[in-house]
Amino acid sequence: RIRVEHGDIKRAYCKLIFPAPGEADDLRPVLSVARRVLSDGRSCRLYRRVQEELKLVDDFAVMTETGPREGVIIFDLETDPARLPRAMQAVAGILTELGKNGCTERELDRARVRVARSFIFGEETVQGQASTLGYHEAMDDLPAAFDFPTKVSAVTSGEVAQFCRSVFRLEDLSCVIYLPQGVEPQAQGVPTTATELETL
Repeated sequence: RIRVEHGDIKRAYCKLIFPAPGEADDLRPVLSVARRVLSDGRSCRLYRRVQEELKLVDDFAVMTETGPREGVIIFDLETDPARLPRAMQAVAGILTELGKNGCTERELDRARVRVARSFIFGEETVQGQASTLGYHEAMDDLPAAFDFPTKVSAVTSGEVAQFCRSVFRLEDLSCVIYLPQGVEPQAQGVPTTATELETL
């Protein structure tokens, strides 16, 4: 699905939205590692390729939310209309590549360490511990409040690849594009229909 809107803005914005597993699927450790490989720091794939090497975006973010039964992953891109189609293609290429080949051992080690470290830092205060316990109790999975770092350390490149293949599927994609007033999408090669999005 795709929706294109115009507004009183100067940049072009795009959200690529995929449904994701919920807590009941027990894939949060894999999701957390995959997200770090894609979007954490200057050595992550999206920054290194899409922003630094190809210079197709000026900023990006990857956001995730997981509930008891389902979740969502959002790729948020900021660029200009002329570069937006190629930026979307580049992101799709990276997701496809990660689904085919998984991540390198270096990427995997770095991501696992950063996910586990973030979790442990969050447990340094009583408030952080209470938040973790409350969240996992609400998700009906209290043991995960204690064994999450252990699960993260066991994530493999193959699991990351399988996760990407099952989640980042074109038929499940919802795309929202927000353009400045007066910008004609067709003139910039920006898709406006599901067929054009699929072709891109």
